[in-house]
Formats: sequence, C-alpha cells, structure tokens
Amino acid sequence: MARLEKDIEDFLNLISKDIINRTNQKNQNVSGKVAKSLKVYSKTDKNEILTRLVGFKWIVAAWETGRGKRKSKKKTDFEQKLQKWIDRKGLDIKASSLRYLINKKGTLLHQGKDRRFSGNISGILSDFITQKRLNELSERIGKSIVDIEITPLLNFKTK
Repeated sequence: MARLEKDIEDFLNLISKDIINRTNQKNQNVSGKVAKSLKVYSKTDKNEILTRLVGFKWIVAAWETGRGKRKSKKKTDFEQKLQKWIDRKGLDIKASSLRYLINKKGTLLHQGKDRRFSGNISGILSDFITQKRLNELSERIGKSIVDIEITPLLNFKTK
C-alpha cells in the first residue's frame, strides 16, 4: 500500500510542478502565494487511499479562468500585490487603476481578451490534469481511480 501511495503522490507532485512552471512562464504568479500553497496529502484507510493536491481554492480557479469581478470594494493588500507585479513587469499604470478595472470587469483572461490564451481558459490546470494522464496513473498503479474530485484542486480515491 505504501508503494501505491507514493506513486500517486509522485504523480500529483509532478502535476504541481507543471502547474507552477506554466504560471511562471505565463506571468500569472503575482504574489507567489498560490504556488507555495500547493501541497500533496495522502491518507490510507483500510483498503482505500485518499490523496489530495490542494491549494488556495479560489485563486487556483482564477489561474484557469481569470479573476472575475470582485464583490468587495474594500482596500486590501490586493493593491500592494498589484503594485509589486506592475513594478516587476515595468508597466506604466497605477495599481489603484488596475484594481478598479479588475473590480469592475475582471481580468483580461476572465473577459476572454488576454492575448496569451485562446478564449478565457489558460490551460494552467486543464493542460496538465487530463484523462490521458489519469489513465496512465491507473495503469501504473494497477488500480482504478474510483473517485476524482477537482475541488479544492484534485482528490483521488482508489480501491
């Protein structure tokens, strides 16, 4: 059972690395918190293994479809994070203006206007969490994955 658990953990760690590499390539890693939040957890109970790749749920979703309109207009550290991102990219825009636009309309990815991507899907998750990869894992471990839940990120349950 330990070998099986390790194979699943290795699989999820590889997906995690792929996701982080893609976010860095596409400059979608503003604060770095989400990448640091990705963790793999396993638990064995009788003949079942529950393995999870988890991260900050709402931010992980924003990687794939962009950040939608923000409900809260409160000033948070969001503007400070945007300012750091603006400085790193060398952009000529005020963080307060960018915050206003995101609060009002969502990010360009969410609106389907981000030229780095086709439509409003970045592929940050969907390019790596594929049926083909899941089938390969099932073949490698010799077990059926009986339940996959993609919330908060990935939950695997095998029998």
